[in-house]
Amino acid sequence: MSRFVILHHQVPPDSGRESHYDLMLEQKGKLLTWAISERPRPGLKITATRLPDHRLAYLDYEGPISGDRGEVIRVDAGEYVSSRLDDTRASLALRGSNGSLYIELHHQSENQWTAEFRAVE
Repeated sequence: MSRFVILHHQVPPDSGRESHYDLMLEQKGKLLTWAISERPRPGLKITATRLPDHRLAYLDYEGPISGDRGEVIRVDAGEYVSSRLDDTRASLALRGSNGSLYIELHHQSENQWTAEFRAVE
């Protein structure tokens, strides 16, 4: 199984960005990353913004981010299994420290995706 982490990225007030959550999935030596405005939970359907891939170090890192870009705090981490993970869609089952969660990601346009979170049955 591959690893995942969900980080709360708190940005400085003057950054021009909103604080958000980063969903990061280990894939081929990097972290595929999406930003969402709310903490993932069953029943949430939200727009997710695909960000550039991140370093694997974020699987274990918490703290300040260089360049005065704020700080990250881990809200969940664990392993995931994917039945599909490509450039247009991802179907994942996360098994983290806070329980299990099923995620469907669908590419919409450019870097915008729809993310739907459900309880694992």
